[in-house]
Amino acid sequence: MQRVNLRWNQIVDWRAVAVSGMASALVFLLINIILKTVYLGSPELTWRILASVIQGPEVVPPMSGLPMDMILAALAVHIPLSILFTALIAIVVHEWGMVTSVVVGGLMGLAIYAINFYGLSYFFPWMEPLASWLMMSSHIAFGAVAGGLYEAFERDIYQLEAVEA
Repeated sequence: MQRVNLRWNQIVDWRAVAVSGMASALVFLLINIILKTVYLGSPELTWRILASVIQGPEVVPPMSGLPMDMILAALAVHIPLSILFTALIAIVVHEWGMVTSVVVGGLMGLAIYAINFYGLSYFFPWMEPLASWLMMSSHIAFGAVAGGLYEAFERDIYQLEAVEA
């Protein structure tokens, strides 16, 4: 007769992923808008970079004004990607504490920055020259906020799992 042990496994809280992903997306945008306004004199570059994934590189150079279709394109890219990246962070940190989640989230934000600006520049070559400490710091902040908010919003959800003895 085969013996089976049962154990409880904590699983990812997908509601917390969605909420913390959207909140982290907003924090990322706010940090970018503030930094770009202070250091570059215009908050538009953030919207233009995000919109260029859908609309192409011609929207990156400054023009007069910021059309609504560009803002909507930027949000259509940014929000789903933020939720996806938060899900990746949550999968890694969901069994750890708050401090570890913030630190590991920040490190994962740095990795996301590297992937976005150096890995994906193969498909979006106009992105690589836009890599800067402004974008790096906002990605690190995004990851730290995503990890921390996920940990704050996470409900302890467990699943019973059978393990062969």
